Amino acid sequence: MRLALLALLIPADAMLRGTGQNTDMNVLLNDALHNMHPEAVSKLLHTVELRWETSRSLVLENKTDASEAQQAMLKSCQKVARAIIEGSEGDKDKVVEYMQDVCAVSEEEKKKCVAFSTAMEQAMGDDERDNRDELDLSKFCGSYWAGPVTAAAQVMAKLVADEEAEKAKEEAAAQLEEAVSKSALAMEHVAKVEEEVSNIEASMATDDANATQYLDQARKQDQVAAEKEVKATDTEVQHKAMTEAANVKGAAADVSADEEEALKEGDAEAEAIADKAVEKAEAPVAQKENTTAAAKDDTEAIAAGDALAKKIADKAVKKAALVAKKF
Repeated sequence: MRLALLALLIPADAMLRGTGQNTDMNVLLNDALHNMHPEAVSKLLHTVELRWETSRSLVLENKTDASEAQQAMLKSCQKVARAIIEGSEGDKDKVVEYMQDVCAVSEEEKKKCVAFSTAMEQAMGDDERDNRDELDLSKFCGSYWAGPVTAAAQVMAKLVADEEAEKAKEEAAAQLEEAVSKSALAMEHVAKVEEEVSNIEASMATDDANATQYLDQARKQDQVAAEKEVKATDTEVQHKAMTEAANVKGAAADVSADEEEALKEGDAEAEAIADKAVEKAEAPVAQKENTTAAAKDDTEAIAAGDALAKKIADKAVKKAALVAKKF
């Protein structure tokens, strides 16, 4: 808004400054008045009033110093009013008449122009010289600053505030829209993450089920292996027992065979001794010396048979002891 107002000020402001930086505004105003240029004065008056209103608006917005703004306005206002009065030679009627022509140039700015003209007319007296040389315009300009300028500035400040509020509202709406968009993206991301987590949990559950199944299978395999090992051990024990039983049976058979052999040998020996004894019995009694020999042979035969039987018995006992150790 203020940029637009400043844009309006540029052409008239250039006219005020003229072609040189030191050109006096009073000269331009006097030239306009003496040459009967109400259009130029109307534009100049409109420009300075916009300046005053803008400055006052900045004060209301606390963007500039109030005292400095007011002093600058009073100085500018007195120059404009003084130029118009001097251009009319202090004649109040001429000022009123001329200002009617100036204010008639623009219907849009007529109200403010008439307000300035009326206030200036009220400040003037009927004495042309006093109006031209002695008139104090500070009171008039101060009242105009506090009245019409402040009222217009308030409208301007409200427009600026409304514009800034609308801009802030638009920015807030844009930020809200951005926040909603980001929130939607965040929610979408959260949903995606939750889906990924759900998939991971499902995969973990499947892995757990598979692991449990594998563990059960492993346990069954271990149990089967253990059972096989026990069975194999039992078979081995049974085989070992059967082997040892066979060994014992064999040893017993050996003992029986030894005993049988011993009996056979004893019987054979005994039979030989008996045959010998019979032979000796049949011999003549006269052969007494042979009787002693026969008795001796009988004793030797009995002793030999006992020794052989004892030997066979000892052998059987040793084999039985060896078989007992195996168990």
